[in-house]
Amino acid sequence: MNMKKLFILYPFVLLTLIGCQPVKHPVLLSDTAQYFTASKDSSTTILNVYQPESNALLAQYAFDKPYERLAVTSATHMGFLQALGREDVVVAMTRPDLIYNHPKQDIADIGEDINLNIEELFRVNPQALLVTSYGQPLPNLERIRRAGIEVIEMVEWREQTPLARADWLRFMGALIGEEARADSIITAVRDHYHELVQQQDKYIQFPTTIMSGAAFRGTWYVPSGGTYMGRLFWDAGADYAYYEDMRHSSIPLTFETALQRFGNAEVWVGCNCQSYKELLTLDEHHAWFKAYKNKRVYNWYKKTTEAGANDFWERGITHPDEILEDIITILSNQHVKEEELHYASPLF
Repeated sequence: MNMKKLFILYPFVLLTLIGCQPVKHPVLLSDTAQYFTASKDSSTTILNVYQPESNALLAQYAFDKPYERLAVTSATHMGFLQALGREDVVVAMTRPDLIYNHPKQDIADIGEDINLNIEELFRVNPQALLVTSYGQPLPNLERIRRAGIEVIEMVEWREQTPLARADWLRFMGALIGEEARADSIITAVRDHYHELVQQQDKYIQFPTTIMSGAAFRGTWYVPSGGTYMGRLFWDAGADYAYYEDMRHSSIPLTFETALQRFGNAEVWVGCNCQSYKELLTLDEHHAWFKAYKNKRVYNWYKKTTEAGANDFWERGITHPDEILEDIITILSNQHVKEEELHYASPLF
């Protein structure tokens, strides 16, 4: 049996080999959301949200009827609602121009999340405002609560694995009374994701070395093994230099260190440029990397708009199996055409 399959079938086995390459992954991260719980007490739905740093209770929401009018502050929130087929509940959001799959109904523009247009929010009068919790309270939240609008804090972005982040679809489903649909979608996505992980050895004969990021103002940020993208690289069967670093944030590198660790990487995934010319304009030394020389550099910009909307952060949030499929496709083929990918795009 391929050792990669042991990682899936026996989660407490420390995997030390993929194929013939020594790739370590010292901690198995959960595929289930860690920062919320959902339960029902009689007819009351109870949602608890937890602080990622301490696991202390951040907020509790108890309600008898599903929410029918929401204001949202993130394209990710819209992605959850779109997956459930219920974007119709959105009456207001920050930066509607940053929605890739824009709903048919009119949506009030309530500005930026850190500078909400309170008057416009009060005008449309949603039952609840969904906010992304960054550990510091946004301005005017108490004023919004006093107006009778529930403020619901979301920390899905702090989940460390793709499936755990997608699992927040259940949270959204509980909010709007679509629990069964959310469970069905997540079960299908989880099954497909695990199938891809277990079968990727059919597509990848030997682990392909992978790199990410780009130099910016003298620093190169790469995902750690304990992040969303680090886990995707692992599950795709790639050989990645920072699997053992399990911090929950990006790793800052000097250009010299990045070149030392990734100079011979075969594939570059997650570059923040659209063309090789732009990549050289950012830093001419990018041309020193093997992936650049062999023209195997990819971004996540296939489904974007001129305003900056990106479906990677909408549909992709609830379908990490499609993102994983992109990475496997890139790893297993020397030359990949854009039409073969969901969210990734080769630089031109």
